[in-house]
Amino acid sequence: RDSESLLNWTRALISLRKDNPAFWADSSWEPYFSETDPYPMVYSRSNGEETFIIALNPTGRTCKVEIPCRTEGAETALSQGKASLKPSRNGTLVEMGATSVIIVKL
Repeated sequence: RDSESLLNWTRALISLRKDNPAFWADSSWEPYFSETDPYPMVYSRSNGEETFIIALNPTGRTCKVEIPCRTEGAETALSQGKASLKPSRNGTLVEMGATSVIIVKL
């Protein structure tokens, strides 16, 4: 009954994967790397018709990275914790709080 429970989060992830071909095995993925820190881990999944950006911060500290991808108008599919995507000069700035995740559909 707790909408914030781990069980309901897992159910939402499974539903997102089943309902969106961009998460299926034959879709492509592209990682975005920071030159100074491995976190947040950011990558995209795409099947050519739809694209999602996934950002994960499993650490106990805040972190950020700039990715060369524009995300204006993106819709948040799932999120947990504090995370944001903001337009930057070279793409998008991903800022994340401790132990957070955000999945957005472009």
